[in-house]
Amino acid sequence: MGRGARTSVYDGKQFDSQLEVGAYRLLQMMKIEFTFHENKYTLLEGYTVHAYSQQTKKVYKSKVGGMTYTPEFIIPAPEGIELIIEMKGHMEPAFRIKWKIFKSKLEPHQRAFIVKSNGDLVHILEIYGVQGRVDRDKLQQQFDL
Repeated sequence: MGRGARTSVYDGKQFDSQLEVGAYRLLQMMKIEFTFHENKYTLLEGYTVHAYSQQTKKVYKSKVGGMTYTPEFIIPAPEGIELIIEMKGHMEPAFRIKWKIFKSKLEPHQRAFIVKSNGDLVHILEIYGVQGRVDRDKLQQQFDL
């Protein structure tokens, strides 16, 4: 979770920021098919290393946990394209590394974007031909696009 982000619950789901809640509401209002925090990707498998204990003065085996990433939104687009959307107002350094690893593992049909506003999200959806069922004037009034 980034600086200044407030967690909240909306529609029975936990959100890391108000930006996420806004995007969720926008996609619902547009009646666009999407999943939220449902797909987990393994970025790095766990492994075992040898470590040294200064207390016991011995070498021992230590398990290092793997690294996973769960995208916020996955939106199907025409022609089998899958849009992976991460709503971020601010990116922490650790997330930047995780995002680079994740993008290196994308399948040819996947497109991943970090999005900073609902207006940008709408533009990405339009670029990829994802059609909502609400007119843009209503969206502009509701979401200040």
